[in-house]
Amino acid sequence: MHKSYVFIFSCFNFTIGIIISNYFKINNILCLIFFLLFIFLYLILNKKFKCIFLILSFIFIGFLKNNISELDCNNPENICNFNEKNIKIEGIIIEEPEYDYENVEIILKNNTKNGRIQVNFKSYEKFEFGEIVKIDCFLETPENFEGFDYVNYLKKENIYSLCKNAKVEKINKKSKNIGIIIKNKIINFKNIIKNKINDNYYYPYNAFITALILGDKSLMPDSFNNLFRRAGISHIIVVSGYHVALFLGIINSILAKFSLNKKKSFFIILIFLIFFSIMTGLSASVIRASIMNIFSLMAILFGRKKSPIITLTATATIMIFLNPKILINDLGFQLSFLSTIAIYYLVPIFQKVFIKIPNFLGFKESFLVSLSCYLLTFPCIFLSFKSFSTVSILTNILISPFLSLAFILSLASIIILFIFPFIFPIIKFLSELFLEYIILISKFLSSYKFSYIEL
Repeated sequence: MHKSYVFIFSCFNFTIGIIISNYFKINNILCLIFFLLFIFLYLILNKKFKCIFLILSFIFIGFLKNNISELDCNNPENICNFNEKNIKIEGIIIEEPEYDYENVEIILKNNTKNGRIQVNFKSYEKFEFGEIVKIDCFLETPENFEGFDYVNYLKKENIYSLCKNAKVEKINKKSKNIGIIIKNKIINFKNIIKNKINDNYYYPYNAFITALILGDKSLMPDSFNNLFRRAGISHIIVVSGYHVALFLGIINSILAKFSLNKKKSFFIILIFLIFFSIMTGLSASVIRASIMNIFSLMAILFGRKKSPIITLTATATIMIFLNPKILINDLGFQLSFLSTIAIYYLVPIFQKVFIKIPNFLGFKESFLVSLSCYLLTFPCIFLSFKSFSTVSILTNILISPFLSLAFILSLASIIILFIFPFIFPIIKFLSELFLEYIILISKFLSSYKFSYIEL
């Protein structure tokens, strides 16, 4: 069997092991015995059967990995061991705080315990990522509600404990971890950009641009979230692989002017991808796009042929290995990979079917991409939300060419604010023009009675 097929099937079986282990538990020792048995058979059998047992052994690696990633709440080393008890504990704010008027939500990590705590409380104070605080509260075990698997949703973030109505005390200390310090600097830079957008754009354009460029939907009102959902374009206000591709296009255009060699270009783009991923919140779609781009750049750097199936498989396996919970519990991860598969494999099929239709102003290409992504992601979206937009394909066709322009102009306007502020009003006007077009198309198409169907 060819090495590439061995790799693909091994990764596939690793994924199968993760999936099965979510519904059928096998003791770690038993998993290890089966794994060693298959490895032993791989070593002693003839070449014809060797690969089969090697590939099958990866099922039990998947079992082991998922079992290990699950915290045992009977273990005093894990924070969830203290669930249903009053605790006073010190911890680092490990994610960017979220605010809703006086309501604050922070994710806390104690240095001596495994697992995270989701802490909710009321305060008018501002809290920072990387800040160390003390909490006093009753620790609760998460529960599912209204058909939503809230427990597993939190588990993918390694959250096993809830702390509601907590008493939170600042102690004026910050983590000295270098990774947290760097991430805090990037978040502060993001907040500078966010403030620039808010100071220079009126509502709703400030909310739209903040979501479009930074992936920050905190300013986006429910009315707009509902509008884009009904129009079938919720993905445009979630930073995704599409945004990464646009950013990389701009970076590559700039690097091309300096005639840098492949190695220097690779490291510059690598730094950019890490910076952009952290700034936009490390969503599954951005991480997926970043890893795939890194693999593609490595192929160019080392003179290797790019293989979409190998790149997709390797990227998915890396992400699942780092966090097995995203496979079942992260819709963004699922939709990102389904959309990518659609673009790689369904679009070329449709291009042959519609070969005689001209690609006028890029609308044919937009139609084929939208149709392919819709067909592959529809089952996943429908099963998750029990609803779907009937105008999604049409909306995407009409806005896709202009979304790129809106994104580039919005980004350019922010850069120009720092360098040539006197040009800003012109770029701002053009940016708002395209954003308004997207809003008007969404309102028009979603206004029809059967534009959005809920069961």
